[in-house]
Amino acid sequence: MVRTFIALVIPDEWKEYLGKIEGDLMRLMTGLSWVKAENLHVTLRFLGDLGDSGVRRAGEAAGRGAKGHAAFTARLGAPGAFPSMNRPRVLWTGLTEGRDEAIALAKSVNQSLDHGGFGPADKPCKPHIT
Repeated sequence: MVRTFIALVIPDEWKEYLGKIEGDLMRLMTGLSWVKAENLHVTLRFLGDLGDSGVRRAGEAAGRGAKGHAAFTARLGAPGAFPSMNRPRVLWTGLTEGRDEAIALAKSVNQSLDHGGFGPADKPCKPHIT
């Protein structure tokens, strides 16, 4: 079983930039979940633990859903935290430019995943980097 996400890969420059910030914050904040910079991404859909055939089917469905969507430019936005900034466990960074395009892509991908047997998304996509 593999913990499976359908996600957008972010540019290496963003990973380096956010990784430096993360390194500084790690020294100041404890009790948070830290993601290695090379694993940072924009989640379009979390699918949970899937076997090999489920991962393959999810990839095929996501590919069908992404067809017809053009590449787009995105820009980093404001930071945030789950569950809240007062009680952070996971830090995230939002998107400013490209947010609407990522939402439209997620809707198409989620429709395709639903038709592919993965069911509807639990909640609407709110693009952010984790």
